[in-house]
Amino acid sequence: MILQKLASAIRRQDWFQVTIEVLIVIVGIFLGLQVQAWYEGRAERQLELAYIERLLEDADNSILVQQNTLDDMAERIEKFQRLLNMLEDNLISDDNLDEFSTIYLETFGWRAIQYYQETMNELISSGTLSVISSNEFRTKLSRFRDSIRLVDNSTRSFGQNIQSARQNLYKIVKLDRNRKRITLSPSELHGNDIIYNLLNSNALYINSMRAFSVEFHDETKKFREEIVTELERLQ
Repeated sequence: MILQKLASAIRRQDWFQVTIEVLIVIVGIFLGLQVQAWYEGRAERQLELAYIERLLEDADNSILVQQNTLDDMAERIEKFQRLLNMLEDNLISDDNLDEFSTIYLETFGWRAIQYYQETMNELISSGTLSVISSNEFRTKLSRFRDSIRLVDNSTRSFGQNIQSARQNLYKIVKLDRNRKRITLSPSELHGNDIIYNLLNSNALYINSMRAFSVEFHDETKKFREEIVTELERLQ
């Protein structure tokens, strides 16, 4: 319709009408682009909000799992200390050798501190990190991801030390066929410095790993607060 009017005005050489029609076309294109930009911006903000909400969910789940891991570490440390006390004070006898064996078997093994980073990896590795509008929050996100990598590497190193010490202990402290009872006598356990030192080494490794994990747990809670702040800003 507008093009027909424009063509008609040109044929009549009605330049005023031509100018009006051209302005109408330009304004229409401009408004169309503005509406499109508004819709695209709104879609980006909705996508950003969805990602921030997912990051908060990951942080909440990670904090719960991390607390369980820290509790497990604390329990193992207590059991190691119980074993060491029994050895130091010559408290092992035929009557409580089963108790010592049970604690011994329950003590080994370890759980690494973890963080659910599926959303974080998706944002960074897929190139969609730019959907986060805040430069400050993007920086915090990248720094926290670096902390996760550092924790993973350190935990791997602790785990290798624990695994090595555990293997050495299993070579020295033999178990029965059902792997439920230590075959060494109380006197053999009391007088064996190698067993004591290996148990003590494991306890130290777990203690060190827990101290390191507590720091990361606190950092995770701080990062969660930053996510909440960003979520409140967007809402």
